[in-house]
Order: sequence, then C-alpha cells, then structure tokens
Amino acid sequence: MVLNTLLKQTELEQFSIGSSQWWDKVASIGTPIQVPLSPNQTQLIFLWREEESKPQHHSIYLDINGVINHHDFNAAELTRFEDTDVYYFICDVENSWNGTYALIPVPEEAAQPAYCGNHEQQIAQHRNWIMKRRQHHIADPLNKLNIKHGKWGEMHSRIYLDPTVIHPAWQDFDEHHCANDWSSQCRTHLYQSDILQQKRRFWTYSTASQRDSDLPLVIVLDGEFWVESLPIMRPLKYCTEKDQLPSAVYVMIDAISFAQRAEDLTCNPTFWQAVIEEIIPLVAEQYPITNQNNKTVVAGQSYGGLSALYASVNWPQRFGNAISQSGSFWWPNYSLMHNCHQPDIVQSLPETLYMEGDIQLLGSQHKLNVYMEVGQREDMMIPLSQQISKRLSENNHNVIIELYDGGHDRLIWREGLIKGLIWLFNQ
Repeated sequence: MVLNTLLKQTELEQFSIGSSQWWDKVASIGTPIQVPLSPNQTQLIFLWREEESKPQHHSIYLDINGVINHHDFNAAELTRFEDTDVYYFICDVENSWNGTYALIPVPEEAAQPAYCGNHEQQIAQHRNWIMKRRQHHIADPLNKLNIKHGKWGEMHSRIYLDPTVIHPAWQDFDEHHCANDWSSQCRTHLYQSDILQQKRRFWTYSTASQRDSDLPLVIVLDGEFWVESLPIMRPLKYCTEKDQLPSAVYVMIDAISFAQRAEDLTCNPTFWQAVIEEIIPLVAEQYPITNQNNKTVVAGQSYGGLSALYASVNWPQRFGNAISQSGSFWWPNYSLMHNCHQPDIVQSLPETLYMEGDIQLLGSQHKLNVYMEVGQREDMMIPLSQQISKRLSENNHNVIIELYDGGHDRLIWREGLIKGLIWLFNQ
C-alpha cells in the first residue's frame, strides 16, 4: 500500500505530506505510526526527515530487532516520498511483538557495497558491513519512548505493541529514569586479578539495610550495560520495596571488550575461578553475603546466558540458581551462528551440544533452579534452548523456559531479568 493511501487511516490525512503542519503532527503523535490491520496485526510506518540544512545522507537504513532479517543481502532502506523531505518504510508486525529498532542514516562511503565472490565470501562481506554500519545507528528522533540515558538509549528506540509485558518495576523506571544517576549508587571496584593476569572492574549494589546478614548474592554478567546503559538498580530497589525480591547484594561484572567477553563467557573455567576466588571474597569484605548456593544466582544474556548456566552446572556448590536469557548454546559450533539465517539450519543442529556434556556429568547430585527464556524470532536459538532445558529436566533440575515474541533484544531481557529473579527467589 502506498504511503498517501495508508495515511488516510491516520490523523495525518488532513495535512499535505511533508508540510510543516504534517511534520508537527507527526512529532505530536510519535513514530512509528501505527495502523491497525486486524486483531492480530499492525502496520508500522517509520519516518525520517532529511533536512536540507544538514549534509545529505546517501541512504537511510532500518534495523528492527526480530522483524527485519539483517542477514538479508537486500538491506531494509527507507524510500523517499516524491520530491519531499519525507523518507518512509512500512512493515506488518504481529500485535504480540515488542522490541527495539534503529535508524541508520549513512554517507555514501558507508552505503551497502556490491558483494563479490562465492556465497560464503559474500556472507562474510555482508557481515562485515553490518558490523561497520553500527556506528551510524541512532534512536528515532520522533519516537516518544526513547530512553534518554546512556549509549544504548542513543542508538535504539522502543516499540511496545503488547505493553502488558512491561514489569511495573520497569514502568516505574521509564517514568522516572532521569530523576537520579543510579550508577552513582553503585560501588565501583578495580582490582588486579592474579588469576586472569589483568586489571578487572565490577560494581556492587545492595538493596539491604545495615542490619541484614547472610544476604543473597546475584552475579550479573555484562555488568557495564546494566549499570551504565540501562541501569537496573531502580527496578531492583522497587521490587525489594514491594516485597517481590529479598534484600540482596548484586555484583555486576564488566565485560571490558567484545574480545574479552568472547574469551571469558564461552565456558571459561579460569574466568569463573577468578569470580569465586577473587571477586566474591572482595565483595564479602564489604557485605555480609551468603555462602549458600541456594541463595546465589548467576544471570546473563547471549554469551552471558551460556556462561551463567555453565557456572551453575560446574560449580553447583556455589551457584545453585541461574538465569539464562537467549543463551549462546550453539557455541563452539560457530557455523550454526554464522548460518542461522538459512531456512534449513534447524536440521543441521548437532545431536549433542557442548553444555549437554556438563549437564550429564553433573547429573542430579545437585538440584539447580534455572530460569531460561528465548525469543520466538531467534530462529535456531529456540531448539537449542529447548534441548538444554530438556536435558536439565531429565536430570531432575527445576527449570522453566519462557518464549517471548521478540528477538535477541536487551529491551525484552530487562523484563526477563526481573521476572527470572522473582521466580528463582520464590522456589
């Protein structure tokens, strides 16, 4: 359906497309413009204003998490409407979907190149371009749900077609996230790790009073994100005050870099030796934390989701609970990840995953509580997570796996992190 026909179903029909009055109305409504298609689907209209007073962009691309397949060689690109300053993109989405998107305005030198060579070489070239264009990701200036805090909020906008999934703790955050610098309420710890032979950083945050003792301990991986980019401290405080979570000490461990993260979080026993022998004792010097495994949680997403479960399965006497969100259970079979866009990828899943061996070795001598979740739009991640969940259940561990309508998306992980903690502390 063409743009002017589609807009007749909206409040914008009374204005000429691209006029100042039209743009004023767009700004008051907020983007993307939502047009109901059916009880189950909505049409989304993404808009961009290419202002003449600024350097002109060669292309404006769009990445919608879980909706647009960025592995597709034909990158999603906004179209100019006639000779106006309006660029638009239209897509249909199920009403159960929630997620993030980014607009990607680029100069000519950053536009999608022509690929050459065989199919595998073209895949590598496309992947390289996708990685490079990330520096151009920006939040939609017209989106009224933007998070005005940290780099993640500067590069992503939100859409909630099903706002019922938002936990009240995050609703509270969304309404008040500018009121405090929550990261300043964490303690920052820098130390020289003898085990890892490098300087490391982590943060601690306590929801307890000074009189509390034997406090539950929660280890959160990718800590810099949950401290600086999407601070989780206010939601944790909210849930504690509402008696949904016990008073606890939270330890957020810095990933440092993509390369260090890929080394630490891919089933690395040395990393977890440092956590157990160095980080936890440092935390215990300042907080009266528990040494009980059933009151200790490890939480992570993607590589972190893999690592959180790895820690619990291999050190169950210390970590009795795990939150594994969109765990990278394909590791170390990188071809599964690199070719996950192929329609027949599920048929090439290995019969046994790396983590299954560790689960089998543990057996049922220690009973773990594991909260797992994965997005319905994460392709082969679904059967991988289900395979791991099944193996845990077969060994009599207490496991729940939740499927949400979304992709590999921190916006949804923030909800699952809170829900997972509440579930675990009620077991």
